[in-house]
Amino acid sequence: FVVDRGRRTQCLFQDGTVAHLNSESKIHYPVKFGLFERRIRLEGEAYFEVARNADLPFRVQARGCTFTVLGTRFNISAYDEDPDVLAALMEGSLQFESSRSTETMVPGDLITYDCRTMEASRRQVDTDQFRSWIDGIIRYDAISLPALLRRLAREYDVKIELCTDAFDDKTFRISITEAQDIESIMGGLCDIL
Repeated sequence: FVVDRGRRTQCLFQDGTVAHLNSESKIHYPVKFGLFERRIRLEGEAYFEVARNADLPFRVQARGCTFTVLGTRFNISAYDEDPDVLAALMEGSLQFESSRSTETMVPGDLITYDCRTMEASRRQVDTDQFRSWIDGIIRYDAISLPALLRRLAREYDVKIELCTDAFDDKTFRISITEAQDIESIMGGLCDIL
């Protein structure tokens, strides 16, 4: 299942699980999904509402990580061009696994997995910001300028080039609706910087 750049869509699996896929995302799953296993591979970002099935745990594989659930609501962002995989848990329980660690997440947890160092960190956050894209809103309490520009490029299907690293370590609080055009957003960012 593939979502083009600048688009979003929803996928309903045979088991009743719903996946909302963000711009430029792909999910791969077997033809007989739900019969013997519930395993998918994610490239990009998706918000999941997983149907409970204690006999067949739902597994998401993304860039060297595996997330295992029985029934829950969570968001995973695992774009190839991003340095990190981010997983935010809204409801239920979620197990994160990588080659170096295993963490059991509780609601409000954000796991950040650094794909270069293969290290994971966990902290409590307002997880609604990680699913706000479903409602056409980009909202973050703390996002770096390079991460924000990558997200805007995907959402608006434009190319944005940042020619300085002066803002790499600074974070911004931001809320943008899909009703705003990219020109006004970039103008606003220039005013802030």
